[in-house]
Amino acid sequence: MINNIKIKNYKCFKEENISLKNLTLLTGTNSSGKSSCIQSILFLSNFSNGSDIEEYLESLGTFEDLKNKQINPTKIKISSLIGKKKIEFTMDKKDNIILNNDLKILNYPKNLTYLNANRAPISEVNSFSKLKNRYFGIDGRNTISYYEQHKSDIIKLIYDKSTKSTLSGQVDFWLLFIFSIELDFTTTKISTTHTKSSYKINNIEYKPENLGTGISYLVSILIACLSAQKGNIIIIDNPEIHLHPKAQSKLLNFLSFISNQDIQIIIESHSDHIFNGIRKNIYLQNNSDENNKYFLSHENVAIHYFDNSERTEIKIDEDGTVLNHKEGLFDQFEDDINALLGLTWM
Repeated sequence: MINNIKIKNYKCFKEENISLKNLTLLTGTNSSGKSSCIQSILFLSNFSNGSDIEEYLESLGTFEDLKNKQINPTKIKISSLIGKKKIEFTMDKKDNIILNNDLKILNYPKNLTYLNANRAPISEVNSFSKLKNRYFGIDGRNTISYYEQHKSDIIKLIYDKSTKSTLSGQVDFWLLFIFSIELDFTTTKISTTHTKSSYKINNIEYKPENLGTGISYLVSILIACLSAQKGNIIIIDNPEIHLHPKAQSKLLNFLSFISNQDIQIIIESHSDHIFNGIRKNIYLQNNSDENNKYFLSHENVAIHYFDNSERTEIKIDEDGTVLNHKEGLFDQFEDDINALLGLTWM
C-alpha cells in the first residue's frame, strides 16, 4: 500500500505530504491539484517503454510545463513510502529524470491499475488482443480482451459466498447489486481480432449501445477491481460518470468492499454521493448490528479536499461526522435549498 505521496515543486504544489489509506478520496474544485496528485503517483511507477502511461505522462510536457511557476525551481521531486520502502522521482530543468524504484514495488500494469475519466465505452463489437497481464489501458480499451480471456477464472473477491465465484459470476452479481436488475453480461469471441458483447435482461438480448452508457463504464471498473490481487493499487478517475445517484452510492459500497480486501483504492470524484457514502459506511461500521463487508473503519479512509491549490485533509470521526468542514465541501445542495427557502441571499 502507498502510505503517502510527497510532492515538491510540481505544478501547483510547493511542498505537500499527502497521506493515503486503504480507501482515499481526492475531491475539490476544478484545477486545484487532484489530477496532479494522481499524476505524481504515476510518475513514481515503473512502466514499460511504449505503454500508454508513458505516452500520457509525456503529453503533460517538459520540466518548464510541469514546474511550479510561482517559485521557478530547478528540480521537481516526488517521493513515496510503500510499506517501509521509499521510492523517488526527480526531474531537473534539462528534463533529466532519475527514478529510484524497485520494479516489484510499484509497477504499471503489474500491480498498479489506472482508469482515467475518458474511458472507452463497451460496444457490441470490440477489438480483441491476447494479453499477458492485467493491462486494461488507462482508458479501459483492453477490458473486454482481458474479460474474454479470464471470465471463467475463479476469483477470491467474493462478497456473497452463495454466488458464482468466477469473474463473470461476480460481475453479474455486482451489476444486480448496483442497478437492482439482473444484467447478464456476455462476451463471445467472433474472430481472432474481435469479440461480441451483449447484455441479457429476462433472457432478452440487448446491444451495449442500447443500454445506458453508465452501465458500460461501470463494467470496466468491476472487471478491473474484481480481477485484482491483494496488495494491488487501483486509481479511478470519476468512477461515478453517467450513474444515477442511487447507483453511485451502491458503487461506493462496492469500492469499499474491495478496499477492505487489502487492495488500495484511490479515487478522484466530484460526487457528494461518493463522499456521503463513505461517511455512511463509517457510521454503520460503529452503529449497526450487522457485520457488512463494505462497512469502513475511519482509520482506513483518507479524504483530501483541494481548493485553489490548497489542500485540507478532511477528518471524519467513527460516527461519520466531518470534524473540519471546509466551505465548498459538498455544501452546494444545502446552499441551494437555503436559497429556495429564502434563508440566504445570492
